[in-house]
Amino acid sequence: MSDDELAVLAVLADPDCDRFVEAPTTQAAMNQLYQQARQAGEQFYCATQLGGCGEPVIVVNGPRKRPHFRHRPGHHCALTPAVARDAHTHRTIQEALVGWLHRLGYGDARWEVRVGPHSRVDVHCDPGAVIEVQLSGETDLSMQERTARYGGNVTWLFHPYLPITSRDSVLERDGLVKLVRLGGATDGAPGDARPVEIGFHHAGVGCVIVAHLQDQGLVSLQAGPRDLLMSSCRPYSGYS
Repeated sequence: MSDDELAVLAVLADPDCDRFVEAPTTQAAMNQLYQQARQAGEQFYCATQLGGCGEPVIVVNGPRKRPHFRHRPGHHCALTPAVARDAHTHRTIQEALVGWLHRLGYGDARWEVRVGPHSRVDVHCDPGAVIEVQLSGETDLSMQERTARYGGNVTWLFHPYLPITSRDSVLERDGLVKLVRLGGATDGAPGDARPVEIGFHHAGVGCVIVAHLQDQGLVSLQAGPRDLLMSSCRPYSGYS
């Protein structure tokens, strides 16, 4: 079994809560995480908010594979590690974007908002600005149809490297696309969240990550990142 097939996400204390924990990449950090949970009298669970079964999971921290979580022998859960990772990544980015907008004064920003009987957007900011986080494959035609269905004022953020036809079409047509991803795992403290990274791909430059979304706001890694997402908050400005 490859590392990609290992369950590295769980929740603490309550299977229905959102206290998500990502297994650290080192045995020492995983042991520290396990000891902290044990001293607090808390259990690890399969996360129902990611589509999991809610049953307890055990810590696996041996020398042959990276630390991870596993259901008890004989138990079957329909949630795959890949689906759990994708759902968690998407949710983490949504929450970080909403938090950032709130700090900018857009208190009406929310995530997972219905804008019609069959449409739900990733992030919505009144009166009609939308941010969509696209981390998986989608055609250019589908993106354009969704943009129209969501009201036309949509900022699209794409994963930098995964195969996404719509991102490549925008880059070819406009010469620039906006990017978002989770940064690398941090083992400085058990359970630390990955940073949400913001950037762009310019046809003449390549992929550049310019800022992190942190508690204090959009933290620049180099000059000029703040304009990257500001169109998301301006009513009827389009997504360019």
